[in-house]
Amino acid sequence: MDQKHRRFEAANWKVYSEGETSGQLYGGNLCTLNLLQGTAYMPDLSDCILFLEDDELVNPAIFARDLTSILQTTTRIKGLAIGRFQRASDMTEEQLHFILNKHPMLKTIPVLYDVEFGHTQPIFTFPIGGNIYMNTKDMWMRVNIF
Repeated sequence: MDQKHRRFEAANWKVYSEGETSGQLYGGNLCTLNLLQGTAYMPDLSDCILFLEDDELVNPAIFARDLTSILQTTTRIKGLAIGRFQRASDMTEEQLHFILNKHPMLKTIPVLYDVEFGHTQPIFTFPIGGNIYMNTKDMWMRVNIF
């Protein structure tokens, strides 16, 4: 997208499943993270809080496939935050819930979506490897980078 034509859009975090947890933060662009699978550069996602987002090239079917691929690498993530989708992805809340419902583990850990990070405005940068505390009931996260 042309940087001159970016528009700020207010967003509200949404909760898929409530809870609170803490752990080490990993994630980023889902497609890029998928490319690390099977290499020495893929981080161990066990017991982490996973942050995932994607760009305008993704659609619900691709997101579903890529999310499943990442979630199959571990059965022990502690939480999940999904960045807000760009409009071009045509992801609806109903489609996202349909995709998330396919993963029973996601009903047992805190999961947020429409979080302001990734390819949308406003944007927040999370420090990969930092420690994070996530509370989906009260809708806040605290990141410690030291």
